[in-house]
Amino acid sequence: MTEGEAGPGLTSDIYRRSIYDSDPEETFYVLHKSSRAGNATVNRLIKTVDFGKSWIPVIDNVVRVWAPRGIQSKPMGGPGLSQGAELPAATDVEQTKRGRFLYVAHNTNADNQTMHLSISTDGGKTFKPVYLPTIIPERFYSVLEVEDDLAFVHVDAPNDTGYGTLFTSDATGRVFTESLRQHLYPNHAPVTDFYRVASMRGTYLATRLNPDRTLHTVISHDRGASWRALGAPMNTPGACKPTVSSREGQVSSTPASWTTFSRQVPSTNQTGEYSGDNGTAGQHSIQSISNETWESEHGTNDTLSVDPSAIKVCGLQVSNQFSIRNRVIASPPLSISAAPGLILVHGHVATHLKNTPADVFVSSDGGYTWLKSAYFSTC
Repeated sequence: MTEGEAGPGLTSDIYRRSIYDSDPEETFYVLHKSSRAGNATVNRLIKTVDFGKSWIPVIDNVVRVWAPRGIQSKPMGGPGLSQGAELPAATDVEQTKRGRFLYVAHNTNADNQTMHLSISTDGGKTFKPVYLPTIIPERFYSVLEVEDDLAFVHVDAPNDTGYGTLFTSDATGRVFTESLRQHLYPNHAPVTDFYRVASMRGTYLATRLNPDRTLHTVISHDRGASWRALGAPMNTPGACKPTVSSREGQVSSTPASWTTFSRQVPSTNQTGEYSGDNGTAGQHSIQSISNETWESEHGTNDTLSVDPSAIKVCGLQVSNQFSIRNRVIASPPLSISAAPGLILVHGHVATHLKNTPADVFVSSDGGYTWLKSAYFSTC
């Protein structure tokens, strides 16, 4: 499609109304599958400033687009696509919460063997490369959140592990810093437990892997600069029962005040297996779907812990999208800006996420402390 050419066949594409100051009010962006010679097709990001009378190409070889939330955003009905249906992830335009960054994951060479992330802050007029690892098509990027010119981007790990690394950006949206390793984001189940707490500025929840591939909840109160486990609710005495490992000096529960995560080599028991939680994941645990273990640059498993001798920490584990997809009876976390500090979640008090029906827990201070709700308990 050339500049000024009308755009037929757009009824199956997602469109988004622009919020950029440099765009006219009637500007819309569309991710369109364009035909080339030899029946080849290419995903092209295009835009219109005259309600579809003409279309302007923005960037080619697009795999995915993340745009700020506009005035209007919905899938357009068409053949084979009902109103409100979702397009496949490879041709999806995902919306972030806010901000001025337009991120595009696109192939960077003719044979589509590498993929890169680029950013535009002027409505697609210019794109600049993002300083993140270049990846192969089997891996993926996902822009999870943009808040006040801070972007959270997940970069998938190699070998279909079901997790990756979470990065945070600077104010330009281009330079990124590693925020959280072993961040859960299944390759074949495009759901994430990453959650922005609307009632507490700069607070986020996420799910990451334990060394035995069970999952646990972490929280950040400083926009991803540091993460820590959730403490056990104050009205659940005895929920975190001491184990043999804890009596030998390892931490099995989280106090009200935590230290931030530090990298370490995980401890093992006498048989060489991971210790913690009595040495087993348990029959009611939720585990990631891959059996592969990510190896760090130095050949040791990369793990984070709240204590130099701890492996798995007992505390509140929040059930979110991944748990719900695995048929856990729960609802996603709930918070609104009109109720400062208030968070309601479903979850369990354990060392890892469970697949049993979840209880309701409440925090009134933005996730620093928690209480189990007696009115919505499952037991």
